Amino acid sequence: MEVRRAAIEGDRIRLELGPAGSGKLELELLPLQASGIEPCGRWFGYRLPADATPEQADLGGEVARWVDGHYPDDPWVKCNPAGGTQASGGSGLRIPTGCVSWFVAAILALLLGLGVRNDRACAAGRWIATWLDRTAWYWLGALLLGMAVARLAHLDIALDADYTTQRLFFGSLDWGDILAHRYEDQRHPQLFYLILHAFLWIGHEPWVVRLPAAIFSLTTAVALFVLARRYLGEARALGCVLVLSLSTAFLFHSRDVSDVTLFLTLAILAWDAFLRCAERLTLGRAVYLALAEIGMLYSYYMGVLVLAAQVGALAWAALRGPAHPRRGLWATMGLVMLACVPFWIDFGNLIRADLATRQVAAAYPQHLWGERQAGEFGVDVLRQLFPAGLGMVPAALAAALGLWRWLRAFRRQPAGRLMVCLLVMAALVIGLGVSLVRMKPYYVIYLLPLVALWIACGVLGFPAGSGPVPGQGARWPAAARGVLGLACLAGLVSTYQAEAWVNYQRDSHAAYAKLGEYVRAHGGADLVVADPDSMHTILLYYLFPGPLEAYRTCRRSAALPVRCTHQGHELVNLTSMPRLKAGWEAASLERFRGLRRPLWFVHSSRFSNPALEAELASTCELQATFDHLRLLRCPVSTQGRPPGTTAGDSAGPEGLAR
Repeated sequence: MEVRRAAIEGDRIRLELGPAGSGKLELELLPLQASGIEPCGRWFGYRLPADATPEQADLGGEVARWVDGHYPDDPWVKCNPAGGTQASGGSGLRIPTGCVSWFVAAILALLLGLGVRNDRACAAGRWIATWLDRTAWYWLGALLLGMAVARLAHLDIALDADYTTQRLFFGSLDWGDILAHRYEDQRHPQLFYLILHAFLWIGHEPWVVRLPAAIFSLTTAVALFVLARRYLGEARALGCVLVLSLSTAFLFHSRDVSDVTLFLTLAILAWDAFLRCAERLTLGRAVYLALAEIGMLYSYYMGVLVLAAQVGALAWAALRGPAHPRRGLWATMGLVMLACVPFWIDFGNLIRADLATRQVAAAYPQHLWGERQAGEFGVDVLRQLFPAGLGMVPAALAAALGLWRWLRAFRRQPAGRLMVCLLVMAALVIGLGVSLVRMKPYYVIYLLPLVALWIACGVLGFPAGSGPVPGQGARWPAAARGVLGLACLAGLVSTYQAEAWVNYQRDSHAAYAKLGEYVRAHGGADLVVADPDSMHTILLYYLFPGPLEAYRTCRRSAALPVRCTHQGHELVNLTSMPRLKAGWEAASLERFRGLRRPLWFVHSSRFSNPALEAELASTCELQATFDHLRLLRCPVSTQGRPPGTTAGDSAGPEGLAR
């Protein structure tokens, strides 16, 4: 496609496009104030004719080049080939495909050695398996290096979600405030924020606040290796780490401002310590267990599920035999609970607050998240644990087979009882918890390393004639195990390649960052207004100088849900999401009308208040759009204006069309 002719007609531009020697397509670029169009340049947008062919529709590149050539100083937004928008700056950094190929080669080598280890006719397979056992720690180091590359490559992209900046600001509080739990987000205990606080000494750039999750993803892999090698041997433990490293859910949490990977590390260590103490309790093992349990609880509230499973496993064992060998373990668990009294108080406050918020979410499901159906929630959990697409079937089969083998081998031992209790706790959360409080699928993410363990057991079995379960090696044909293993491998790798980068393309994260650039380029912002209140942290981060200091000035009140003032800049939110009640739309509108002018208004298409949107359309001018965000300038006061009058003809009600 090429631009044949361009005609400027007032505030409109008419382009004639078409391939050489064929028919033409007339395209009209309109000012964004006309809205209802796909943006292409900060001031212009286009709408395709209804009869446009697919070939004619593929014109985004030509239009973008034309806009760049005629408006070189206006590069805020460019067209993409699909006719939508993408922020300038190119696509996100992509990991070289050779890195994924290296992972594939390593997995194939493991399958070759482990899949035929018990086949006496294949000396080469036995030699490879023995060699892998002897060099497992070196292989683990190589895998950790590859995992580090896959995580560090995308840490510097812009922050694009309010929870990321919420956690950043919580971590920036003083040590005493963090320890005393003086922050609004009651869903996350103190340990992660204490660690993040130390990292913020380096700076508050995106790569810094994402770095703790990336580091703890590597410690999670090491912890899983340590746990699995006691039951599966070194080489098969390495296979568990490989399966975990190819999980897209694990990769996502490893590159997020998240405490999930810290929790997984400590949960695995707590399992390992508990099983060691159940076998033989010593003072050193008791201290190991206490430290792991306390750290796990103070890293993530869902550590309660792991603790409950351990207590259930102890009670189960007491029903099957004398309790005196486990008195020391009971005492250790009791001391852990006493040491975590502040945690239990905070956890109780969380439950009470979330029960109330659940009622608000039920009344306003379009505004507050909160899954309510156990079946849908269970499906979302499975999507977190297994690869998407066709790979889910072989992975689920391998995991089911591995779980059956594990329970069969350890049915009378602590390892089997603990596994059953962990599954029961997850089932209770999925079946009952989702109807009581708000739940996210990753709340039971502790199952993810267990799934990797089950898959390794299903495909590779236990070492024959060695380890804690002699004679429990794989007894079905090596060819069948190889087919299942290769099917799992294909599913894991294909999902990894297809989904690993979806959420980490630079263009898809740039909305708030580009909005901040635009405002700074136009003189900064004395007063910024936005809805809902959850947006205030990310707008502080990208719009205000000294965002960490600005956050400390934020106050909540009945008059204004959020108000932050710092160095002459002010940020106001009109709506409090957890406190929505009848009449909230009118209350937000009245708050808006009472504000001084001029102001910038940041409107998100993900939040709807029709009354306020109509007011914005009549009093404000649309300046720019950034993905789901619309930036408006409101220069005129609404006080004393007769109903129905407007501030001008440049922005009509369609200016906020979604």
